[in-house]
Amino acid sequence: MTSRMDEFRKFVNNHQTIRNDVLSGKRTWQQIYEDWVILGEGDESWKQYETSKEEPPKSSSKKLEDLFTSENMKTIVGYINKVEFNN
Repeated sequence: MTSRMDEFRKFVNNHQTIRNDVLSGKRTWQQIYEDWVILGEGDESWKQYETSKEEPPKSSSKKLEDLFTSENMKTIVGYINKVEFNN
């Protein structure tokens, strides 16, 4: 049985540029989750975040290993802890 959280993770994976809004401080994961619950996946507002599977990945000067530093992981866990999934 798929949980609501699993559905949200799948949605975020299909709309990967949502992470940019969180990382830049424009929105929180809580705000995105609440909008997702209220608006649903089919809302037009999510189109701007869609990730085409056919697009080549954008090159980045950072290596994947660099992204998984202990400081970055603390930040990610901090964001996740702030999300109130029951609201």
